[in-house]
Amino acid sequence: MNHRMTLLGAPLLVSLALGSGAVSVGAQGSGTDSIVDMLMAREHLIARAVSEGDLAALDTVYAENFRLTLSSGLALTKCEWLESIERAGTSGVVTTRTVDRQEGESFGDLAILTGRIRMRTEVDRSEEVSRVTYVRVYQKRQDRWVMLWHRTLEQFGGGSPIQDRPAVRS
Repeated sequence: MNHRMTLLGAPLLVSLALGSGAVSVGAQGSGTDSIVDMLMAREHLIARAVSEGDLAALDTVYAENFRLTLSSGLALTKCEWLESIERAGTSGVVTTRTVDRQEGESFGDLAILTGRIRMRTEVDRSEEVSRVTYVRVYQKRQDRWVMLWHRTLEQFGGGSPIQDRPAVRS
């Protein structure tokens, strides 16, 4: 029997982990857990860094064993994800990302955040608007918080060129 968590099980796990003590904030951010507040603020910076293709900043945010799983089931390593961002930046695609809803809870050296990102993608003078809901797991390692895992739970609207195409290996 396969005991791996399925996509349908992910929201349930997050709901159980967050429970009624979850910190919920809107786009401006406020809450009662300072670790969660700090990570929520960082998520806005991450969204901007992905939009701007700031690979140096993103390299420090993601753990070396970081995994990103898309709603399609496609899983990317840290290297593959950063290569996808770099490739999108050189393709003439402009994607603006804005975090507009977040919840989170911390558990010592671990934190779980859920949220929604709105994306506006411009390709060849056409524009697509989409949003994704996600869950992210952070861990404190050597006195700094790094993202271990991102899972896109749902994607609505047009696709993001970064998220829809895996990195090409040379």
